[in-house]
Amino acid sequence: MNTQKRYFGMGVAVLVIALFGASILFSSCGYHRFPHRGFHHRSHGKGLSEHIMKRMDKKVKKLDLSEAQQKRYEEIRRNIANDLSEMADNHRDFFRELKREIDRENPDMDAVANLVKQRIKRMPGMMEEATDYFMDFYNALDDNQKAKVIDEMRKKMKRFR
Repeated sequence: MNTQKRYFGMGVAVLVIALFGASILFSSCGYHRFPHRGFHHRSHGKGLSEHIMKRMDKKVKKLDLSEAQQKRYEEIRRNIANDLSEMADNHRDFFRELKREIDRENPDMDAVANLVKQRIKRMPGMMEEATDYFMDFYNALDDNQKAKVIDEMRKKMKRFR
């Protein structure tokens, strides 16, 4: 009886951890939980990619780039668009695989955990690449444009005080 209680307790703990992990995975879709932030864009599909590219273009337009800077921006923009497209494809594949595993009669939670771990391991590389794109663009700007970018960043950072 004591062993049965221990296994039951361990099973409940694993289930709670799995449900918590699944809630983190699926929270990227749907209504954004932070106050006054509105509806959160789904983090997959062309809609998000187009949204990001439009916002980037809108911000960059304010910098009044020279012809050489504009060419450099277009190059960086193409790379970002390709990366976003690849990320959307990977995102869909990941959730298909995750859904397939969870929809099984007896899902293998080790397989689910490994899928999530693989996904998480790729994130630092993607963030590093995005930072490199930003620095590549930033270094192509003149001092006045850099000051505008810094001012914009300071405005955004006020949210976190």
